[in-house]
Amino acid sequence: MAHATRLEHCGPGIHLRALVEISNHCVRACHYCGLRGPNRRLPRFRLTIQEVLSATERAATAGFGTVVLQAGEDPSWTREEISELVRRIKDRFGLAVTLSLGERPREDLEEWKRAGANRYLLRFETSNPELYRRLHPARAGAADRIARLGWLRDLDYEVGTGF
Repeated sequence: MAHATRLEHCGPGIHLRALVEISNHCVRACHYCGLRGPNRRLPRFRLTIQEVLSATERAATAGFGTVVLQAGEDPSWTREEISELVRRIKDRFGLAVTLSLGERPREDLEEWKRAGANRYLLRFETSNPELYRRLHPARAGAADRIARLGWLRDLDYEVGTGF
């Protein structure tokens, strides 16, 4: 039954997305997340631009249609570096680009869209404001996350929230 429903609504094709973890550094301390900054047991890494491009090349060669660049909220990855990555991926490999880089300033999101990013994944674990505050210490709150999702929509990203 599930197979028939998928065929009816989605057709027989599939779209492959390659996930490239570009960093596991994070400035946040979300209580549910293994990448949380205070987690001292996690060996940290941050890929170079060339390492990201090499992984993306392997994904393109293997037939993936999208590359997802994912990290914790890592300010070491600058607006300019992400823009360069997006442009190079689009130019060299022609892949769709999804970014999952946490809460970033609107100016970053605008520049990445201009560079060619297609989608943005910004997890939204709960709409309950009190639970959100408990899970995400030192954040402005659920209303701020909702506002950022609105920015993404206004910038014409395809938006994913994890629900």
